[in-house]
Amino acid sequence: MSRTDVAIPLAAGAIGTAAMVAGISTPSLWNDELATYSAITRSLGGLWQLAQNVDAHFLPFYTVMHFWAELGDALWWLRLPAALAIGATAGLLADLGRRLASRTAGVWAAAAFLLLPFTSYHGQNARPYAFAALAAVLSCWALHRAVEGRGRRPWSTYTLTVLFLGCTHLMAVLVLPAQLLVAWRSGLLRRFLPPVAIGLLPWAGLAVLGVLQSEAVSWIERPAWTALTGLPSALTGSATLSLLLIGAAVAGAGAVPRPWLGGLWTWLLLPPLLLFAVSLVAMPLYVDRYFFAAAPALALLAGLALARVRPPAALALLLFGGVLALPELALNRSQDGRRENYPLVVETIAREYRPGDVLVYGAAPQREGVLYYRRTPDGFPPDVLRRGASRFPGTFGFVERGDLNHVLSQATRVWAVWRGNPALGVDDLGRVAPAKLKSLRVLGFEPVRTWEPDRSPGLVLVLFGRK
Repeated sequence: MSRTDVAIPLAAGAIGTAAMVAGISTPSLWNDELATYSAITRSLGGLWQLAQNVDAHFLPFYTVMHFWAELGDALWWLRLPAALAIGATAGLLADLGRRLASRTAGVWAAAAFLLLPFTSYHGQNARPYAFAALAAVLSCWALHRAVEGRGRRPWSTYTLTVLFLGCTHLMAVLVLPAQLLVAWRSGLLRRFLPPVAIGLLPWAGLAVLGVLQSEAVSWIERPAWTALTGLPSALTGSATLSLLLIGAAVAGAGAVPRPWLGGLWTWLLLPPLLLFAVSLVAMPLYVDRYFFAAAPALALLAGLALARVRPPAALALLLFGGVLALPELALNRSQDGRRENYPLVVETIAREYRPGDVLVYGAAPQREGVLYYRRTPDGFPPDVLRRGASRFPGTFGFVERGDLNHVLSQATRVWAVWRGNPALGVDDLGRVAPAKLKSLRVLGFEPVRTWEPDRSPGLVLVLFGRK
C-alpha cells in the first residue's frame, strides 16, 4: 500500500469530521437525544436498571457515552462522537472504493456520502445511527480483506466488526444478508458463517431483551403502500439527490466487481424494504433512521460509477446533486432542524416570565430539554408537578404529582410545553395535548398566547391565564 493509498482515506476522514463539527451546536437537542442525555448522566447501576425496562439494545452505546459525558456535557461534546464516526465512515468508503475499483472511485464515494443530508443529520446527532453506518462500512471493508486475503487473521478482524455492528443498533444487522451474498458468490460461505455467528452471539441477549421491550416503538405508525414512493428521500434525506445517485449507479453498474454487484444493491435496498414488509405484516418499524446504515451503499455504488467518467464531469454531477439537496442540508443544520427548538422555548419563557408563573410539561422529554438549556431557576417559572431531584428508576422521567387542582390553586398564569401538531388546532386541546394539559381548561384556565413551531409536529408553547 502506497502513501497515497493511506493519505486519501485520512484526508476524507478529516474533511468529513470537519464538515460535521462545523455548526454542530446549532440544531437544538430533540427527544431522542434527550433520552441519550437522560441515560448517560445517571450511574452505571441506574443505566443497567434503565436497560432492563427500555432501550436495552442501546446499552453498549449508552455505556460508552456515559464515560464520554464524564468529561463534559456541552452539546458539541455530546455530538462529537457521531461526527468522528461519520468522518471514519467517509475514510473507510474512500479505501473500500479503492479496493473495489480505484482511488478515484473511493474519493467520489466519500464525497457522495458527505453530501447526503442525512449524513449531516446523524453526524450532528447524539444517537447511535452514525455508528451503525460506520459499522456497516467497516464490516464490508473487513469482509473484502477476508475474501481477498489469506489465513485466519482477516476473518478474525471481520468477526470483531460484526460484533461492533450488532452493538450499534438492532436494525444495523440487516446489512449482513448483503455480505452473505458476497461470500456465497465468492465461494467462501463456509468461511463466512462462523465469524458471523461468533460476532452476533454476545449481542443476542440484548437483542432478545430489546424485542421484548416493544412498547418503546409503539409510537411508530404502520406505513401505507404509498410510503414506498418516498423511499429515495428516506434513504438519504433528499429525493432528488437520491434519484440522481441511483441513476448514476444503474448506468455504471458495470464498474462494480461481479461478486459485489448484487451485494451492494442488497445492502442498499434490503434494510428499508424488509422493515417496510415487517411493518405491514407484524410490528411497525419503518423509520428512516433505522436503515441509515444502508445509505453508504448508495454512495459507494455512485462512486464506482462516477470513476468511469472524466473527473470534471463527475465533479459537476456531484455539485449539481449538492445544489439539489441544499434546502434539506440547510434545514438539517438549522436550530429547529430536529423539529424541536428548545433554545427558543427557554428564551421565550424567560423573556415573558412574571413572578408567580408556573410551568408544566406534556411529557418527560420536554422537561429534559428545558432543564438542559436552562440550568438556573432564577427568573424562570418553577416546575410545580415534579417530585424529587432524581429520575424514577428504570424510566426517562421524574415522578409527577397528580393533584393538579391543588398545585395550581394559587397560580394565575401557567406555561405549558408539549410536542404536538398545531395543524390540528392548538386551541382544541382535546386532540393535541396530554390529558393533564386538557385539565387546565377544566380548572378555569384558557390560552392567552401560543407559540407554534414552524413545522408540525414540533414543540408547542402555550401561556394559560385564568378566565
